Amino acid sequence: MNKAYSSILLMAIYPILVLVSVNIDEVIFSDAALPLLLSLLVSLLAYLILFKITKNSNKSALFVVISLFFFFYYGHIFHGHFSGKHLGEITIGRHRFFFPLWCSAYFLCCILLIRVRKSLDLLIKFLNYLFLILVISVLIPIFVSLNPLDKIYGEINNSDLDLDFISSKNSNLDVKNKPDIYYIVLDGYASLDTLKDFYEYDNAGFYSSLEKRGFYIADQSTANHSTTYLSLSSSLNMMYMNWLGENGSDRQFKLREIGDSIADNKVAKLLKNNGYSYITFDSGYSSSSRKSSISDLSVSCAAMSEFDRTLIKTTILDPFFAYGGVRAMILCQFESLKNVVYPGSKFIFSHIVAPHPPFVFNSKGGKVGMNSGLNPWKDQKAYSEQLQFINTKVLEVIDDIKSQYGNEEYIMIIQSDHGPASLGTEEMLNPSKELIKERMGILSAYYVPEKIKKRLSKDITPVNTFRLILSEVLGLDIPMLKNESFFTPIGQESLTFDDVTDILHNE
Repeated sequence: MNKAYSSILLMAIYPILVLVSVNIDEVIFSDAALPLLLSLLVSLLAYLILFKITKNSNKSALFVVISLFFFFYYGHIFHGHFSGKHLGEITIGRHRFFFPLWCSAYFLCCILLIRVRKSLDLLIKFLNYLFLILVISVLIPIFVSLNPLDKIYGEINNSDLDLDFISSKNSNLDVKNKPDIYYIVLDGYASLDTLKDFYEYDNAGFYSSLEKRGFYIADQSTANHSTTYLSLSSSLNMMYMNWLGENGSDRQFKLREIGDSIADNKVAKLLKNNGYSYITFDSGYSSSSRKSSISDLSVSCAAMSEFDRTLIKTTILDPFFAYGGVRAMILCQFESLKNVVYPGSKFIFSHIVAPHPPFVFNSKGGKVGMNSGLNPWKDQKAYSEQLQFINTKVLEVIDDIKSQYGNEEYIMIIQSDHGPASLGTEEMLNPSKELIKERMGILSAYYVPEKIKKRLSKDITPVNTFRLILSEVLGLDIPMLKNESFFTPIGQESLTFDDVTDILHNE
């Protein structure tokens, strides 16, 4: 294995495969295909051009390998060792200082390589075997992680809601005049009490604006689960997800499996079985951007995937893609919600990843400096500013949609999947009672017909949202569940579910 270009091929794919491996639970594998292909093609093209100029295969290959290293590892070094560093009163850990130093180091390496007079055969051979070992070491866990999804689907489909039974006994149901249903999830939106107690921000004005527009505010509602994957899967499948940690499960469930249960959820299946169309939005984030196999229309607002944004952040392109398309994506989602056109009754699901970080809006919608640090939630002021702008966009969407329907009936649920997490680590390990309260308090607002509003309670939780609404809309008898809340740290090998219901309601 002494071909010079072998090291190029292996080095071109290794950094991307590492990123796939590190984020294996969340990666949509098709998202990594284009970066892998581009890296291979550009690297080989650069090698061929350099070889044509230098007539030296070894040096040409080493030029490309060095270039790949400095391209792919800029972000790793900057964010891991320099970002935010201070020298006295000056913040030296900024791209404006680090970028020229990094480029200088690259050019120095290139100059040293030019001055080398040896054949470099042994070095090329060593790099070939080194990169081969590294690539294989990364591919093994990736392939091992490709588990079948039968078990999680089986558990969800065998829950107390039998789709075939429910739909068959209502096969003659007329849905022509059934109301459209909007389910808008604002990621990480804090409750009124959380903002008041921990952020010193009074959000009562927004709640009042919702109530004036006919919304019922479940102001004692809490999240059923503390993370997006679990929360969305719970509300959209109308079941708690704590069974994932019960009975000594014989394997670890991957977050992407739970993500698939969000894309092809039971609420959408039940509505489709009764004549509804299912409209989804590509949020650009793994938890809700998976292509649903049952959606009738998918509205894309993401210029790049979550994997693309994460990859760019590790490369030398990071200083030039500060916002990673996040601003445009969020604005597009709000605008697209106003213009959903599809015949018949519709179930419209949109997961908007805001006010969740990164914080890219001030209270008026202007650009702000990107936040950094080990816990992206830490900047409470930036969070409050972004939340205020999201309030403005939500009210715009509500008013626009209301004007379209006139006196025609429709349903709109605006909820958060969980609250913020500024009072702990990003992984939320060993949470304090204050962090639990911050994370589990949510926004939960319902614009529904009077017959549904009468059945709502101030403490209804998302797991019961569609149990109640579908019972009324489809004339079914779906039992309500006890309102409970489970806290699960992020990034652990096994999922744990701590019942924190008493902490939230009895203290």
